[in-house]
Amino acid sequence: MKKRDLIIIIIVLILIVIEAGFVYWLYTSPVEEVSFQITAKEPLPQDSPNTAANEPLPDNSSNIALDQGEAAQFRENLSRAPAQIRVCLKGKIGEERFSQIESGQIAPDSEDKAELEQCFDELFSSLQQGE
Repeated sequence: MKKRDLIIIIIVLILIVIEAGFVYWLYTSPVEEVSFQITAKEPLPQDSPNTAANEPLPDNSSNIALDQGEAAQFRENLSRAPAQIRVCLKGKIGEERFSQIESGQIAPDSEDKAELEQCFDELFSSLQQGE
């Protein structure tokens, strides 16, 4: 084996260790709680009965847009993420949505965050199995 081949192997191994450390750091970093406030676009007329007042609200908690700080952190993590994570997330949410989130045109929501976490889980478990 040539010296050049050994150097290339060593560099690749170092990059794999760095990438695994980064994935572990992202995987174990604390997640801030999402908070939001719901406001009505138009007030209800006072003389009309509100028949929906006693009905339960639909469960939209799975698709809540992240606040500005979390969206910025999401994009920052995405920009630092390994190529495998980026490919995985593009496959899960679609290339158009991925590009819009990455460019800041739209804010990622809680489903996007869950998909990103799932991609990290998949990569992390595949790295553990490879050891």
